[in-house]
Amino acid sequence: MRVVRSWYSVILFMLMAGTSCRPSEEVHSSLPRRCLAGSPPAPGGPVKEVFYREILFPAATLFTPQFGSYGPKGYGVNKLEMASELPAVADSCGVELLALVIVGPAGLLWSYDIFTFLRDGKAAQVNLTMYPHARITEKRFRTLAQVEAEKWLDDLVHLPYVRAGQPTWPDTLSDRLTREFSYDFLALKWDEPNAGTWHASVFEEEDLTDFQRLFSSLYEGMVDTYIHGHFQEH
Repeated sequence: MRVVRSWYSVILFMLMAGTSCRPSEEVHSSLPRRCLAGSPPAPGGPVKEVFYREILFPAATLFTPQFGSYGPKGYGVNKLEMASELPAVADSCGVELLALVIVGPAGLLWSYDIFTFLRDGKAAQVNLTMYPHARITEKRFRTLAQVEAEKWLDDLVHLPYVRAGQPTWPDTLSDRLTREFSYDFLALKWDEPNAGTWHASVFEEEDLTDFQRLFSSLYEGMVDTYIHGHFQEH
């Protein structure tokens, strides 16, 4: 039976709580804060498309607090489905998706940390959505020089327990939720020549020092744009 380290949420909370956020004026980005293309999905419309827009952009919307639980109005993450569908949504919103990193599900709340990397000229805007138990509890963003973003991603996918390619399962294992919980890390890069897909069962590993170090360095300097129930002005 696969072991999931229930202290994962505590680790990430401690990392993020101990990280200072830059003031908004120090974070420079030419990208829009939310999807400006077309009409926003109507209330009661396609929840998945709403969620995809949430993770692509840093600003909260009127929909952000509505993600509160599993059920008809909630969204249960499917990492591979998200990876296949998100680029088209980014394109429809007029932004270029460079990379996607999904950590989760983990812990008793089935927590996910979802990172999207968008091209911003010679920089990359990194958006973080924290999503425990189908609730958007926090959104953050920062910008990095594109070479910094590329190095961070390269270091991440070359950790010794990260495997190239998508996860595979025997034909007898067809249940979607079982497959989703059988691994807790997915990364994709679309920017050539280093495009690819990687996956791992990170929280089965004994030593996560390098993993924690990488994510701690990414959290550093991020700006809060939403904390559950509170919209931040930027």
